[in-house]
Amino acid sequence: MRVSLKSKLTALISVLVMLVVLATSTLYISSLTRQSRAEIRDRGKYVANEIYNQARTVLAQSKMPPGANPDDPQELRQFVQQTLNTDPGLASLMDSAIGYSPTIYYVAITDASLNILLHSNPDEIGHHFAPAKPYDNLMRAGVYHQLSVIYGPPQVYEVVLPLDMGGKPLGDIRVGASTLFLRDQITPELRRALTISGLAILLATITAGILSFRLLRPLQTISQNLDRMSRGEYT
Repeated sequence: MRVSLKSKLTALISVLVMLVVLATSTLYISSLTRQSRAEIRDRGKYVANEIYNQARTVLAQSKMPPGANPDDPQELRQFVQQTLNTDPGLASLMDSAIGYSPTIYYVAITDASLNILLHSNPDEIGHHFAPAKPYDNLMRAGVYHQLSVIYGPPQVYEVVLPLDMGGKPLGDIRVGASTLFLRDQITPELRRALTISGLAILLATITAGILSFRLLRPLQTISQNLDRMSRGEYT
């Protein structure tokens, strides 16, 4: 069965419109996903800065016991750990970070040797810390890789802020975000965006098809006359 010129043009215009709307929808979904990830990163940095300021304040107001040597890494570590663990402000900040930020998986302070000085889970204090992947790695990845990570097996990415006292590095403040919690936050917005994009693609394609079919109707007569001329029906 021979396809008319009008039908070919109608199909071509419909496909082109569908591709344009699809590309626009992809950019929209990418922007939405990137914005959600940036909000989670900024929340992690905010929590890390709050913990940092509180820890610096507590350490600045505390003094090492008489006879203690601040140049001894072991004595300094014990002083820092004891001071941080006995401060109710830090404990309150960690509890509120976990309780009110659903994407935050843990908050921890580690020393230079990755020993845990303070943790949102008290059972982890004193253990060796296994660093997670930097959250910026997830931000720099492509959209497909990001979605495959978010909707793949649960992983933890963390925001790290160095902690020092008097110019001496003490360790790091670490705020971990789980991709499982990230998925729970992104999914409703992503589902809504996909629904809107799907409807936009469908309506745009149908509308383009109908309009092009009506506007290209004169081509049907021209095409029929050309066919007749090719068969020798007209001189």
